[in-house]
Amino acid sequence: MSDGRAWGVSQVLSQEYLDAEANSGPVMIGGSMNVPQMRGLFGIQPFFFEGVISGYEPRSMIMEHCPSDDFKKPTPQGDFTGVGAHYIPKGHADIQSKMETSQTIEADLEERRDEMFRRQSREQFGKSFNLRDFQRFVGEWQMHESRLLPNPFDQDHPSIERGRLLFEDPQVGCISCHTAPHFAKKDFPNNPNQALPPVTIFTVRDGSFTLLGKNREDYEAGRRRDLEPWDQGRAETKQGHFTTFPLRGIWDRPPSFLHNGLARTLMEVSAVPGHPALGKFKYEPLTGGYPERPDNQEIGFNMTFIFANAEERVKLHRIAESRLGFDTHGGTSQLTRQQMEDLVNFMNSIE
Repeated sequence: MSDGRAWGVSQVLSQEYLDAEANSGPVMIGGSMNVPQMRGLFGIQPFFFEGVISGYEPRSMIMEHCPSDDFKKPTPQGDFTGVGAHYIPKGHADIQSKMETSQTIEADLEERRDEMFRRQSREQFGKSFNLRDFQRFVGEWQMHESRLLPNPFDQDHPSIERGRLLFEDPQVGCISCHTAPHFAKKDFPNNPNQALPPVTIFTVRDGSFTLLGKNREDYEAGRRRDLEPWDQGRAETKQGHFTTFPLRGIWDRPPSFLHNGLARTLMEVSAVPGHPALGKFKYEPLTGGYPERPDNQEIGFNMTFIFANAEERVKLHRIAESRLGFDTHGGTSQLTRQQMEDLVNFMNSIE
């Protein structure tokens, strides 16, 4: 993963494709809840969409590929069923289901997983390390590699300069949340998670993760770390609040945008529904095998739901404190087709 590519992560969740105002479309396994790529993480902390993780506490993918539940029985790495915890850990587990569910820690399973890491590390490195150690190792590796490829876009092209002026225009508003040099604003006062209410379509499944950083677990358990011991960690306090996505190197990102992966192009991210700048796909995109663009037409996602009646989806938006209407993700409805293309060209040029 150090080849400079935009290696992000797509969580395997159910995802609703919202078919029309009255219907929620099929719920599919294999949808994307996209995680920002590992690009210059030192400058965009905290990250993960909920803003609960610092650079030195990556946890989710390590834990998902080696879940503690696997240790209820023998594993390919060995039989750890005879291992038990010496004490009950004080902390919290990921809540990785729907909003109304919860999950608890099983101390024996956590200890069995740690024992597996200790045995494997003794074999490979000659010294014992547990899961928390490996999270730190991965974090240090991530923090010291920028993974930015040279940008192929002509920085002197007139379209890019016009797009930059639009990006910085207060009426368009992009720069208010995507400030240089990382184009991800992470200095909101009195906001430790740097997470904001949603400005695009938000569904029940988009709020399905409730996360607690490992630093917060350390703090609550009274464990003092030698690395950043002052950090008390972060926890997700409101469902559906997300951090600002960094735009550096976005030209190299796979065609899946926004927190839930619904948008397939930067034009879809930026344009309001029905904008004349929206074009057609050569091939209709699929999610979970389902076609998601009728007539291959791009869809503008610069909006949240607009309903006259208080349906459940509207209630969720209000709970999440999101804005209801168009132009909620930047003022673009007044822009011409050429201006929208200039704006997208500038975003692709950001290094």
